[in-house]
Amino acid sequence: MPLQLIHRKTKVTLVPRQNVKGLPSYKSDFCVVFHDGVDWVVSGIGRSINSNALHPNSVHKEEWWPPSLEVRFVMDPKPTRRDPVCLEKDIGVDFFVRSCRSSKPFWYRSPSGKITHSGAKRNEDLPGTRWCNQCRRDISANNWKSQHMRLKHTDDEWHLFCKFIDECLR
Repeated sequence: MPLQLIHRKTKVTLVPRQNVKGLPSYKSDFCVVFHDGVDWVVSGIGRSINSNALHPNSVHKEEWWPPSLEVRFVMDPKPTRRDPVCLEKDIGVDFFVRSCRSSKPFWYRSPSGKITHSGAKRNEDLPGTRWCNQCRRDISANNWKSQHMRLKHTDDEWHLFCKFIDECLR
């Protein structure tokens, strides 16, 4: 499932390259996307700042530099049960914890090997789940935000903790 970069209304298909230190990297005729050991870099366009994202797709909008940088990553075509996205390679194992910008359910293969969808309601007779990269398990999508994230990983505390650790390591 190809990952695509959208920058200034231009859509570019990114080709996976060899992982570097367990983090994915991509290339196209337009740019190279990689992690330099500190930040995510989109060559010739910009970089992430103070991001603990495990994939360029899960970098928050406010973490890209320069601040006016408009970078988005999308999957095309839409993932199906027969052709799901792979969290590890395609959108990042931390996608649901960090960003989950998708308002529509999609099919994916979690690191547990399970093929499922992200929706809270049953789809094709299967309940939806979301992968928690911190707990390293599939969690019911129906309980994801109201129970799991609120009770196990308070967003503000976790984000502040990660920023604190990043600052200490610099």
